[in-house]
Amino acid sequence: MRLLLVDDDPVFLDELSELLTGEGHGVSIAPSAVAALDRLGHERFDVLLTDLKMPRHSGTQLLRAVHRHWPATLTVILTGQPEDQSAADALELEAFNYIPKPFRFDVVRATLDLAQSEIAFRDRLCRPRAGAEVRSELESAPPEGRVVLAPHGLFSTPAALTRELDLGAPESLGEMVRSSLNAYPSPRVLLAAPGELLRRTDIAVLSDAVQNVRAAIAPSGRLLVGIQRDAVSDGALVSLRWSLTGDRPRRFQGGLAGPRRRAMLRELANGPLDGSRLAERVGIHGAERIRFYLRYLARAGLVKGDEPSVALTDLGRAALEFLDEVERLGPRTARGDLLFDLPTDAPLLGTAAV
Repeated sequence: MRLLLVDDDPVFLDELSELLTGEGHGVSIAPSAVAALDRLGHERFDVLLTDLKMPRHSGTQLLRAVHRHWPATLTVILTGQPEDQSAADALELEAFNYIPKPFRFDVVRATLDLAQSEIAFRDRLCRPRAGAEVRSELESAPPEGRVVLAPHGLFSTPAALTRELDLGAPESLGEMVRSSLNAYPSPRVLLAAPGELLRRTDIAVLSDAVQNVRAAIAPSGRLLVGIQRDAVSDGALVSLRWSLTGDRPRRFQGGLAGPRRRAMLRELANGPLDGSRLAERVGIHGAERIRFYLRYLARAGLVKGDEPSVALTDLGRAALEFLDEVERLGPRTARGDLLFDLPTDAPLLGTAAV
């Protein structure tokens, strides 16, 4: 993985960088939040590991900037604060995880293993390198049965009827599709949201657009949703993939992002558990750490209760059904709809600009 380490202690940076390089990771270092932002502006990183307390610009400011501009980069807090404060900071800043200082390298390694699992989960939600598959899918319908919904200038192709996309009015997209297709029985619709559009659009608006278009082409049409995966968080990917599955509740707020959280939901499938038993079953050590994960799940509405008993909510059970579907089908739903990574370096349907 590509890692960015941020700390104002050069000895700590050099030591951790050497260890992680020895594990086969590509490692870059930054002595400040300002230097880190400069690196992020020129390079892509899978994981950012940062101290919170640094002079001038804090790690807190850095994390907020990363979540806003590089949401696909997983963030890990390196902290010398007490465990309860570390967990509270990580929860507030929506960090993927936290590592106490002085660090144990086995904890660092385990955290990065979890990050690798999360990156693999993205491929189950959103298919990479799908250009040929998408072109073939669209061309399976004649021109009168195809619609491309995209921002002006994104595609230049005579092979599909192109409509400019306005995600500010998601309720209008369904009617736009219906009128364009003239009741064609098995249409193919491509909804494209490139990175710049995603950065300006609330993910709930895009999810609403997906559901409105899906309803417009039911029951036999297929919807292909193209996004630039690096422009959205894992929680947003879950929301988009979920919105393709039909009329289910969609309130998650990132609750399914993270392998430990998903493992905890699966353990609760057979009934309530106390926190310590749940922690033992999913390999979490420490009372504050299990509370950290439970707070994430509770905030998303997926679990209820605390010590001595934690149980799934109705939304949590629906989330488990969704996870089972993703495990079976990946980015393509049972109806044939697909969430895919919109390419930026290869033409798709005659790409004009992304």
